[in-house]
Amino acid sequence: MALLFRTHYKLAKESIARNRTRSFLTCLGIAVGVASITLIMSLTGSIRSIVANQVNTMGSDLIVVRPAKHTDTVGVLVDGLTASNQYMTSSLNLGDVEAISKLDDVEAVAPIAALTATLTADERTVSSANVIGTTKDLASIQNLHLMSGTFLSDKVYNNAVVGKDLSLKLFGTSSEAVGKTFKMGEERFIVVGMLEETDDPINFNNVDFNNTMLVEANYLVEIGSNFQVQQINVRAKTTDKLDALKGQINDTLEKEKSGDKNYEVLGGNEISHPAGSLLAIVSGMLTLVAGI
Repeated sequence: MALLFRTHYKLAKESIARNRTRSFLTCLGIAVGVASITLIMSLTGSIRSIVANQVNTMGSDLIVVRPAKHTDTVGVLVDGLTASNQYMTSSLNLGDVEAISKLDDVEAVAPIAALTATLTADERTVSSANVIGTTKDLASIQNLHLMSGTFLSDKVYNNAVVGKDLSLKLFGTSSEAVGKTFKMGEERFIVVGMLEETDDPINFNNVDFNNTMLVEANYLVEIGSNFQVQQINVRAKTTDKLDALKGQINDTLEKEKSGDKNYEVLGGNEISHPAGSLLAIVSGMLTLVAGI
């Protein structure tokens, strides 16, 4: 056995010496492959941790309602990877938001209705800008802070709140946009507030608030904008009744939708699970490619 080992070792050493370039490239490929796998797993783990920490920081009184496809898990995740908009088939609407807001244990509720639109101000135009239809309660639920001005008002429909990055693109300023007007299609809006810059463009809302325009969701419906409610954020009055409130929301939506359970109600750490599952399958695919 020892003789056989020495013979194989000698042959391997001679082969490496005869083919130095090939041996170097082989070792380099192994090193790059291992480094790639390590980097991919570290990055995806960090992103999952960021989302989970945000949810924990915001408190344990947060509930999120999202569309849900009741198929196998792999199918849902693949849909999320391949679809241009994960929630194009969302059945949630502003009527659901109003029904939830009437529950006794609800402190605040706000929809997230995302769409892309062309915004025009003076001689500047931003194509495919991120526009979120929501309500005034989003500020307290998401802990959004204003640099200047005020937040959305349900009494003045054509008002808007702009993020710092989008303000720079649309108005040429990242600090003095309050009072400026812009057009979305044929509708004119006035900026009433500017958001402070946020350090977490990756969040459970899938919204980069630095690069987003917030407008009243009810006004978008009134002017006929084609959008869907992709998420409903709910803050409970007390954490003690969080599970009970989740049950009440389930029952309320079941009545609203005549028993069609095409949504899911998530609370606490559950909120970050869909993003974690999606990142897990992305990580697995990239790791497989790197391994090959």
